[in-house]
Amino acid sequence: MAQIAQLAGSGQSRAETESIVVTTTEHHHVIRPVPVPGTDGPLLSVVFDRARTNLALARRELDQRAEVLLA
Repeated sequence: MAQIAQLAGSGQSRAETESIVVTTTEHHHVIRPVPVPGTDGPLLSVVFDRARTNLALARRELDQRAEVLLA
């Protein structure tokens, strides 16, 4: 994750990556690290149909479901 933070221009700060969103003409690809105590944790990758998805609401629900999935 350190490389991603450097690409985002965080420089010397200890910023953590919240998510990576890649948008194409047909899809939203969202990649989010899922925090697991004591490890770097897995990356959750989800693809949404752009025509049928509100990206902000989808990201919020993705966070909620990731918490339940790893509980």
